[in-house]
Amino acid sequence: MTATENRPAEKVVQTCSTFDCGGKCDIRAHVSEGIVTRISTRPDNALDAQMPVMRACVRGRAYRKFVYHPDRLKYPMKRVGKRGEGKFERISWDEATTLIADNLKSITEKYGPASRYVHVGTAVSGGTFSGDKMARRLLNLTGGYLESYHSVRMGNTAAATPYTYGIAASGSSLDTLLETKLVILWGHHPTDTNIGPTNSIMQK
Repeated sequence: MTATENRPAEKVVQTCSTFDCGGKCDIRAHVSEGIVTRISTRPDNALDAQMPVMRACVRGRAYRKFVYHPDRLKYPMKRVGKRGEGKFERISWDEATTLIADNLKSITEKYGPASRYVHVGTAVSGGTFSGDKMARRLLNLTGGYLESYHSVRMGNTAAATPYTYGIAASGSSLDTLLETKLVILWGHHPTDTNIGPTNSIMQK
């Protein structure tokens, strides 16, 4: 029996990246015996010219390191020292949920629902069952919460662009860049900051 025959069967799970830039680019998780062994993206021969799929950049392909990072928390930790001292102790999930619920009720009763704020930068804001969406749903069921205006990167853009060159959504599709004779990039480098859709254009 060869080494290849001894190798456990690999399953490729098609999914997408749901945080970082929020582009939801195509990624493939290669799983063997319940462990993600590597991350890839849609191969060249599977791309559709009529509907180009955003391919994962280095950040998306590094998800395996995110999942298995040694510093990733795997259980609840409670601060036992002063803030900033870095002193924590492990507690059970029941203790953690009870502590959170008790404090949430206390804060809401004392200051009202507007004292509860869900920040937009949760790192997993793109997933259907991501942390921020579940938190928002929970808070809505218990009186509501304080919302942010737009996102961290788009709030200023939405406010400023009407006074410069139009609304943030003005213009044409990125596909029209292939027929454009002049492109002016103002504080924007698409090959670095908008990698997903730019890949298909660069390849053409």
